[in-house]
Amino acid sequence: MAGCHDSSLVYGVRDSQLVHVSEVLRGLECGCVCPICNEPLVAKLGDSRAHHFSHNADTDCTPNPESLTHRYAKELIAKRLRAVLPAFEEQVSYTSSDGNVSEAWARGAQEEFVADLAEVEYRGFSESTIIPDVFLKHGHRKLLVEVHFRHPVPADKIDRIKSHFIEAVEVNLNDLPPNCHAEYLTRALKESWRWSWLNNRSHLRNEVHQQLTKCHERYLPKFHYLPALTCAGPRIPSRKLESAARKMDVAAEWIRDAVSLSATERMARYIAAPLDLRLAVHCCYLRISPLAIPLNLMQKTRGQSILKEHPVYWQTWLFAKFCIGTRSFSARDVESLARRIFESLNKPSRSLESVNGFTDVTQLFYEVLLQFARQGLVIQADGPKSWLHEFKPRARTVEEAAELIGSLKPAISSNRFAPDLPLGGSGRI
Repeated sequence: MAGCHDSSLVYGVRDSQLVHVSEVLRGLECGCVCPICNEPLVAKLGDSRAHHFSHNADTDCTPNPESLTHRYAKELIAKRLRAVLPAFEEQVSYTSSDGNVSEAWARGAQEEFVADLAEVEYRGFSESTIIPDVFLKHGHRKLLVEVHFRHPVPADKIDRIKSHFIEAVEVNLNDLPPNCHAEYLTRALKESWRWSWLNNRSHLRNEVHQQLTKCHERYLPKFHYLPALTCAGPRIPSRKLESAARKMDVAAEWIRDAVSLSATERMARYIAAPLDLRLAVHCCYLRISPLAIPLNLMQKTRGQSILKEHPVYWQTWLFAKFCIGTRSFSARDVESLARRIFESLNKPSRSLESVNGFTDVTQLFYEVLLQFARQGLVIQADGPKSWLHEFKPRARTVEEAAELIGSLKPAISSNRFAPDLPLGGSGRI
């Protein structure tokens, strides 16, 4: 009967997975069945003919090599749990209110998508007409992979994918022969030029558009939209405060040692310190316990996400560093020093300025200082521009600052203050 010695059959099914004849043992020991008729196969691994499978019994089964190669490619992608996200470019334009047009090009680098989960011909979408060749998932991110082997992805399928806002790529294996050896197919899947986007959901375009928009707009603080005094997070950071409280003795010694160091040495030492020690140093300098910090120094502020640390770390730093003494200061003064300390502020996008010279970082510190002024922690003074006020400390000494903070309600119930320290306003952080 036809098909029992068909040398074109090089794929079999073992343990519910398609395998190439190069991956199995000789003869019936291969443990494979035909992917079409489900009958046992014999692996022919001789020296005179190309390796192939044949049916163990006579049959009329005639598998299609191209269909099986397409299926094997899909299962191999799922087995590898990997796909290539190709590099791409985006052209973004912005038209300002005065009619000026600005353009920018954004380039996204090539990435490798490493999945936690993979499924061939996934049928879990609500619209049953979207059945991807391979569905990959990493955490909450999903990726569809389509295999182009003899037939490209239909245009209507691409439209359905786009309508569901799902990321999708295509891998072009059309130049490979049917019954492609597993090694060659694996090598082809690693070649980045074969991969292209069907639906790119990158946030890069929106980010570049926002940056172009920022460069053409004037920043004005929304005074009447300043939020009420609330904690920056969903709950009081009790564990962070307790961790800092356990390091108060270390912080006291840290401040004593810092007196003899140069400004450059103090800065380097401070940047290298862990966050809980930094917070303990702030509190030691202010003569308060971390457990007595008020909400005012860990409050919610617009734009706070650009600083990756919890606001209690940088708001206590801001108050201790700038809000004590007699010298006036501006949000730009704070920004200049903060960029040296907080690495997350030094991304290129954080340096883009509005028409009137505000970066995201300037805005953040300006608005928190406006809130400090409204809450009586600093004094707002007229600045060089009507939209850029300066600020004066309300507390002239560390003792006055401790008294000012002590008059505010602690974020957590505690009246424990730091012990007396052998330094006053002359200390440095």
